[in-house]
Amino acid sequence: MTLHRPGATASILIAFALTASAANANNVNFQAFGDQLAGGRLTISWMPGPGGPILTTSAPIFAAWPAHGRAILPDPFGNPFPGAVFDMIGDTNVGDWRLENLADATIVSAIFDLNGSISLFDDDSIPSTPGSLAGLNDVLFNPILSTAPPELSANEFDPWLQAKNTGDLFHQEAILWPLPTLQDPFFTFGLVYYWFDDTDVIPAPSGFVILGLGGALAARRRRS
Repeated sequence: MTLHRPGATASILIAFALTASAANANNVNFQAFGDQLAGGRLTISWMPGPGGPILTTSAPIFAAWPAHGRAILPDPFGNPFPGAVFDMIGDTNVGDWRLENLADATIVSAIFDLNGSISLFDDDSIPSTPGSLAGLNDVLFNPILSTAPPELSANEFDPWLQAKNTGDLFHQEAILWPLPTLQDPFFTFGLVYYWFDDTDVIPAPSGFVILGLGGALAARRRRS
């Protein structure tokens, strides 16, 4: 009968995890979901009225539920209720991205920073980075669901600094709307902006796998 020492088993499992993780490290996966935006950050700029000052609030994007990414932005005037809520539920390529203004001010820009998440914005450059497939240039306004006006402009920036990136993967995206005027406040209180976008994902670093294995082995030893 062969006896297996716990330390030897741990070494074998960790070595296997390292090998598997090294093989998959930084592989791009074109299928991404809203909860994989978690770790990113959304910053919104507001203008209370024509010619008013620019006010800025920021909040982390978190996983509210499986496949659901959310950010709850503080009110720009410091009131104890949300100023805006962002939601992305489901596949980021085909699902609706949603931003609702709950503040008494006009939203003039939204900047998504996915540094800190495992997600990247994917535009439609050709050739596409291996694994990313075709993306979407900037944003695609959804006029059917939106009550907010269409954007003035949008652009992706802060490229992913990996040699395999062919120029279509970015960490950040900015969306701009018109400034309020006396005739039209544009993206103001109660309005919702819906759009289509596209992100890809990078697998989590191998360290997370090793930590998980270490915890499992420790629990097993305690039960022995």
